[in-house]
Amino acid sequence: MLQDEYGTRPVKNYDDMVGKVDGILVSSLESIDYFPELVEPYLKAGMPVFINRPFASSMRDAKRMVEMSKRYDAPIMTGSSLEYVNEVYVMKRLLREAGNPIISGINAHNSSTDYSNHAIHGMWMILEMFGGGIEYVSAHLSNGTPFSHHSLCLLMKYKARGEEQPPFFACVQNCPNPITAQGRI
Repeated sequence: MLQDEYGTRPVKNYDDMVGKVDGILVSSLESIDYFPELVEPYLKAGMPVFINRPFASSMRDAKRMVEMSKRYDAPIMTGSSLEYVNEVYVMKRLLREAGNPIISGINAHNSSTDYSNHAIHGMWMILEMFGGGIEYVSAHLSNGTPFSHHSLCLLMKYKARGEEQPPFFACVQNCPNPITAQGRI
């Protein structure tokens, strides 16, 4: 048993681990509507929290958790392991070999039918490829039509050739209709 092998002790309630662990990982799509309640006791204790994608089921819940993180000075994050895949580093190398060209826009296509859970991967891949900061974020949804389309657009700042470049838009899109998916990367 885990408790014998590693010296762990079972608890009756999810928040009974406050003060007994270094941080928590929340990774259950089935409980996404309860993420704010699940993380609150740990954030109040100043403990780091990692939330696996998706970060929240609503903008209200996302803002609530970020506000708790700020109020209690506790780190909260989410992310994607795909920023570390070889293809990202190949693309970075190709950009370097091309003289770090000035980018005016990029579009990453997400072929997953579960866009809300997987769009973050394209975003993190773009951030790793280009670095820099994000000036603005917008999300666009058009549901219920034959051309249903979702996109997350980031206005990115980055450096090329050693100089700050004009911001460019990076979009992560879900285009289930093949007509709208032309030109994907």
